[in-house]
Amino acid sequence: MHRRWKIILILLIVAVLVTSYFYMPYIRQMVHPDLILASSGKAIPFSQEEFLHFYKDGMVLCGSPSRFYSWDGAEQKSPFEQEDVSAEGEKISIVAHSKHYIVTAGNRIYNTQTVPFSKVYENKDLSIWDIKECGDFLLLLVKNKESIIEPLIFARGEDSLLPLDGMGDAKFLSADSPMGEEGNKDLSLLTMSMDNPVPFSRIFHFVNRNELFGVLSLKDQLLYNIYRLRDTVVLMGNRDILCYNVNGKQKWSIKNNFDGKFDAIHGKDGLLLYFPNCSDIEKEKGNGLTVNNSGEYSVKIFPKYLTNLQPYQNGYLGLEYGRTVVFLGKTGEILKKQNLKEPVNAIEINPYQSERLYVRTKNNDLQIYTPKKQGENKK
Repeated sequence: MHRRWKIILILLIVAVLVTSYFYMPYIRQMVHPDLILASSGKAIPFSQEEFLHFYKDGMVLCGSPSRFYSWDGAEQKSPFEQEDVSAEGEKISIVAHSKHYIVTAGNRIYNTQTVPFSKVYENKDLSIWDIKECGDFLLLLVKNKESIIEPLIFARGEDSLLPLDGMGDAKFLSADSPMGEEGNKDLSLLTMSMDNPVPFSRIFHFVNRNELFGVLSLKDQLLYNIYRLRDTVVLMGNRDILCYNVNGKQKWSIKNNFDGKFDAIHGKDGLLLYFPNCSDIEKEKGNGLTVNNSGEYSVKIFPKYLTNLQPYQNGYLGLEYGRTVVFLGKTGEILKKQNLKEPVNAIEINPYQSERLYVRTKNNDLQIYTPKKQGENKK
């Protein structure tokens, strides 16, 4: 009797394995269906100087002038009030954007979470070069008369900008804030200090938006990027990748032998640094470095030679050899590949409908890919 149950159990396991083998491609197809060009099938001219901004009812090809389309690529009217269009000189030219905000050539900032877009700030005496969304404020990067970038804080709902004092003659390079923490008021700036005969890197940590909390000076190498986690920062240097806590204590250091080629994904759970040409990191097999919010790192294995790696649904998406979209699971395993019709420079994902892909081709056209519905193309 006991032996009979063993045989039945073995047969059940074999049946499950066989079923999984034959049905796994179907399951993967359900999760990541084939992509087809949107119904219009018409490519939209998309120059290198233009960039995409998505909002809940459509998208903007930002440039001079900016153009407005539905998610499927059909032209549609401007989502601005006529009063704002008139104030912009009857032509909307968008020069910078973040996920939920845009900046126009008239140095006006609009919130794009509402339609029509709502103006939240205006200052004709400024030249806003870029904008970054932080926890409960916006970081404005403003060009002064000498074309030097100065960071200023715009607290939502306020009328005036807050300066970041205490930096001396340090020149702005980059900035970051913790991700995924609504209401967070922390900020870290990477700068180049010009106070000494030999310039060096200096990191400034701020709390409560613009209150200086701490300063870290590093003089032995050039730092060129910063990623702020909860209580730590990851610094990209020409010789090392470094991690420090906000009190200035080094947590770890890794040799940077990656030729400056990497993709960074900064999310609420931490940071992923992907090095496409790499086979191992610190003698450990892998090409992905994940850093959690406590600053602890681990090495992960991803497919090599991908570009444009970015979050996609519950995993990642990347571009292989400029022609093939690669869908990855959350641990980096390949789930599916699909060739596109034309060589591609970059891919963007619609944050409001993530299964749609927006592709900038090497011919500077915008193509829109949507999932193919079950039964489509069947006769």
